[in-house]
Amino acid sequence: MTAAITSSSLLAVSIPWGGIVVLVLGVVTYRWGAPALARGLASSPERVRFRDVVPRRKQWAWFVGIALLAIEQSWPALELARRISLVAYLLHNLLLVLAVVPLLLLGLPSWAIFRLTEPRGVDALVTFFTRPLVATVIFSGITILSLLVPIVEAQAHSLVVYIY
Repeated sequence: MTAAITSSSLLAVSIPWGGIVVLVLGVVTYRWGAPALARGLASSPERVRFRDVVPRRKQWAWFVGIALLAIEQSWPALELARRISLVAYLLHNLLLVLAVVPLLLLGLPSWAIFRLTEPRGVDALVTFFTRPLVATVIFSGITILSLLVPIVEAQAHSLVVYIY
């Protein structure tokens, strides 16, 4: 008898080494991605070292954010947040929203942020969405909506809703 792989069966299995995957991908992407992006700039030299393009404070912010994300995505923290405890789920979401995301944003090099927001359309969108009232309403709305009972219940039963 063969068993079918469904979204609920995928939700029932959490990878115990998922945090290690997140940690390795985050460190490798940052460590080799930042110099590669810097080499693509018109004014950069041929050889670019990591320590020359990313200040030490930004490195610490990125690596602490990745470490927290790895802890949150590994067993037993993810297992507790997914299936066992509502308090663990709330703490999981709060840690992601209030610690991991700000640390990862602080860890981005300033020149990379400038390059990403250089086009006028992107710059206009960033300017609009970073106004205090707009940012507060969007952040609060998404946070409150993500904690509503039907959405939490849908996350427990649907892989698509959980990933989204």
